[in-house]
Amino acid sequence: MFVGYLIIGFMLGFIIGVGGGYRVAKRSEIRQLQQAIRDQAPLEGFKTAKAKQFAPPADYFDSVPDAWRDE
Repeated sequence: MFVGYLIIGFMLGFIIGVGGGYRVAKRSEIRQLQQAIRDQAPLEGFKTAKAKQFAPPADYFDSVPDAWRDE
């Protein structure tokens, strides 16, 4: 009888422990996801600025001396 109570107690403790571990892991995962979203928020402006195409000023090529040109 004592062995039966020991086995049932072990199984019950195992189930409660796994459930608690699952909740802690889920909470940690949500916290990491929120932190990743917060870390990427300042980068949004950089991403949009980087997507713009660079166009040199109109007089950019006129300022190069003729000796440097590969015509």
